[in-house]
Amino acid sequence: MKYRSDNCTRAPTAPKCGLPIRAAVVLANVLMTPLAAHAQEGATADASQATLEEVIVTAQKREERLQDVPISILALSGDELRARNITSVDDLTAIAPGVVVEDNGESRNIYIRGIGNNAGNFPLVGQYLDEAPLDVASFFQIDPTMSDLKRIEVLRGPQGTLYGQGSVGGTIRYITNSPDLTRFDLTADAAQLFTQDGAPSERVSSVLNAPLVSDQFGIRVAGTFRHDGGWVDQPATGAQNINDGDFANLRLKALWQPAPGLSIATMAIVNRNNYTPNEVDGADGTFSQVFNRATTPRLHDDYEVYNAKIAYDLPGVNLISSTTYLDQRIRLLDEGVSVTSFGNYIADFYTPDHLYGTQTTSEEIRAASSGTGPFKWTIGAFYRDFHLHDEYATGFYYGPTVPAGDPLPGAGYPYHVKNGSRAESVFADVDYLLFERLTLGAGARVFWDHQNYSDLAANSFQEGNFNSTDPRAYLDYKASDSINLYASASKGFRSGGFNALNQPTFGPEQVWTYEGGVKTQFQEQHLLLNLAVFHSDYTNYQLFGATASEPVGITRNAGDVRIDGVEEELAWSPEKWRIAVNGTYVDARFTQIAALNTAQIVGDPVNYIPKYQVSGSLERHFSIMQRASSLRLDYSQVGKQEQIDRANGIIAQSGVVKLLSADFGIQLASTLRAQVFGQNLLNNRDIVVPNEYGRSPRSRPRTFGFELQYSLQ
Repeated sequence: MKYRSDNCTRAPTAPKCGLPIRAAVVLANVLMTPLAAHAQEGATADASQATLEEVIVTAQKREERLQDVPISILALSGDELRARNITSVDDLTAIAPGVVVEDNGESRNIYIRGIGNNAGNFPLVGQYLDEAPLDVASFFQIDPTMSDLKRIEVLRGPQGTLYGQGSVGGTIRYITNSPDLTRFDLTADAAQLFTQDGAPSERVSSVLNAPLVSDQFGIRVAGTFRHDGGWVDQPATGAQNINDGDFANLRLKALWQPAPGLSIATMAIVNRNNYTPNEVDGADGTFSQVFNRATTPRLHDDYEVYNAKIAYDLPGVNLISSTTYLDQRIRLLDEGVSVTSFGNYIADFYTPDHLYGTQTTSEEIRAASSGTGPFKWTIGAFYRDFHLHDEYATGFYYGPTVPAGDPLPGAGYPYHVKNGSRAESVFADVDYLLFERLTLGAGARVFWDHQNYSDLAANSFQEGNFNSTDPRAYLDYKASDSINLYASASKGFRSGGFNALNQPTFGPEQVWTYEGGVKTQFQEQHLLLNLAVFHSDYTNYQLFGATASEPVGITRNAGDVRIDGVEEELAWSPEKWRIAVNGTYVDARFTQIAALNTAQIVGDPVNYIPKYQVSGSLERHFSIMQRASSLRLDYSQVGKQEQIDRANGIIAQSGVVKLLSADFGIQLASTLRAQVFGQNLLNNRDIVVPNEYGRSPRSRPRTFGFELQYSLQ
């Protein structure tokens, strides 16, 4: 059985897990020895003191203290991401309560506050890498590398005014480190990981910062290569550890400051990802291809991003132009889907070759006030030209029994569509400070979207327009220097669209969210506590599913949804400790169902939304023989998720995912740091994403690793 925690030898060539476990026990015994016996009086304050730093964010497209922004924001620093070995957007489910990443191995979709699905043409959660929007289609969301990040900002709730229709549930902003024009810097990290019942993994990354012309021109290059060892077997072929993967990402940034107040920044990213999806048939942790074929799925996920940003500071005004081009190419080979309960029939699908891609060109121009006056404003315009193509031929069978072997049963079902969108919008956001404590703010975005849809297989063409005005209003009251109260109302919008094979079209959807919260930070007590409550009214919910009579998937407006929730963030830093607890509770349910849709009934929960998420961390800074050291424990728990499609008799459920990790780091020299870490120490093997097809991804088994970090400045 693959998922027994005590099964440490799975094949003669597999690594033994006994040695890492014994090493971890010895290390734990050493660390539990009173640290004072090893500490030195001459340790620096930085090595012995964990503090609550003041976090500056750009969530409202201007620099502000996180505690002053009147929305719920979770900020994660680059140092914390490295300490927790966060390498992928998929890891955000465990570390950012309220965020759910539904990655079933063949597509990826992101949810915030219960909003996000794989239907529709565009995502409901926006992603930005610096000034570059990463919005593609609603599925196959891009996975930005977590290398060389300054921080991540998770903006919860509709952000339509400043970030457009792709940010109905919220926005995730990845802020990278910019070139430093004053100093040369070189860092390199290398890590080796060992997974129980699986193959080893490797990770190498490096960052070079070079000021080519002091104070005027410099570059920053960040490169990452990762090999993820697999742990899933395919008995039919005798293959082991089939779900391995190779990931490579190269980011080049250049910064030119030719004159005071003027800066020109460019960024180019090349990403290559080649892996077998993490899908298993059951608790035994094995994979079986449909029709007993001796093939293994493989996915190639490649993209490039190019961005140019020009910023010019005038007296009292900041001007910015940001131009982005994104090219995404995905190829999925030997995809097999088995549905054992699909309405009144059994259906298996096999796709030898699935080609998918998007190309997006966007331009944003905006002006924002600067200075310290009571009146602040931001105005701008945005343009996006989006193209999508999706092509495959599926061999399928449906009936009372499923045949085995070659040739494939059923005729090939051709699918070849092209979708285009040309969108323009203008936006404005203003706020005014009254009586030095009360800030009143309002904003709006006017949005126009013209879409065209070509179904080449059915020889049909459709087009239409979708328009919306999305307002926002908020107030912020500083009760004291340490307590900030806020309330807001905001609207999010997503366009409608078209279906293949001349199926009915679907209309746009909108979300109104009402939020109230309090942000507190008491520096003398080293304590931070933020609370938020919210209510969302979600109308014309777009849902993708197969029809009850034919195995053809379409998108339709399922009905209305009500979402209520609470969010909490606590951080406490007494002397050499840092303790943090974050949590969310979300209740998202259908309140009204469209007359001709039976996929859900009133009262059903929204798919993929856990009732609760919680994460906690405990960090201790100390010194050993005058060497700065740290010990960190992280725990997260995600409640059960469901996927319900009553029209086809499908109710799938995930487990309660409990993850515990630990990390010990020590500064061996001024340029060298070492880390020893363990991930999923509880060896939780529950399903992380429910899947109606019977195959679901599970957590990577218990993993140990060590890492060396070199820095030359």
